[in-house]
Amino acid sequence: MVLFKMFLILEKKTLPPVLFLARVLLPLVAPVVLLYSITSFVVAIRSNSTKPWGQNYSSFIGFVSLFISILSVVVAIQIERKQAEQAERDKRSQFEKLNEIDSLSSSAAREAEGARLNSERILRKLQLAEEVKRNRSLSWEQGERVERVLKSCSEGFLAGARVLWVDDTPDSIFYERDALELAGIATIWVGSTGEALNLLAGNKFDVVISDMGRHENSKAGYDLLESMRQKSDYTPFIIYSSSRLPEHITEALERGGRGATNDPAELFELVLKELS
Repeated sequence: MVLFKMFLILEKKTLPPVLFLARVLLPLVAPVVLLYSITSFVVAIRSNSTKPWGQNYSSFIGFVSLFISILSVVVAIQIERKQAEQAERDKRSQFEKLNEIDSLSSSAAREAEGARLNSERILRKLQLAEEVKRNRSLSWEQGERVERVLKSCSEGFLAGARVLWVDDTPDSIFYERDALELAGIATIWVGSTGEALNLLAGNKFDVVISDMGRHENSKAGYDLLESMRQKSDYTPFIIYSSSRLPEHITEALERGGRGATNDPAELFELVLKELS
């Protein structure tokens, strides 16, 4: 974690090609062009000092070149300043997320020591999640499955476990996250694929949970899964969205995921089974 924080200090934000070229070339070229323009302007004025500007345009052209050069320098400075501000904001955001991870991991480790004792509280959170998610009560069979998976966990074995949760509506997963944290599992939330990939690049997570559609992308969950696998990141991946149709579960498995569900209790089971 310390090494990754040091890396963030040194890391520079990747720019689009056009901005990258502008940022690199303008500070180098602009002073040279500016010096050339000033020299040309002075020479043109001296050589044509006896002629009206209407008869010779060299002075005018030199003035225009000088103006363009000065403008280029101003633009280059503005680009550099804006990129520095953006890089500082990104670095600050990443540090805040890393501090959140440290804090949640410590808290979850304490909860893990009493995960079994928290079973009633966990079931209560899953009951609330079921009411919000599917507008119904948690069934006896769901409760039994949760109790069973908790009993299969040895005391404290969940300590230090971390889940990265990707969802653009964090209020909709409030109770599910509470249930996992009562079991001793730290959950770190991010709202986009880009944020998730940034955290995965410098941290180890035991499970990734993702919704399916985000903003205008109805397949954002699969896009994240594909990006992870392309980077040889094989962290267990679970889709938690509005469907658990057999064809959606099959597709998730075929794409390299570990499951797909809209059932809070089943999600709890899937996560604990991946950690066991």
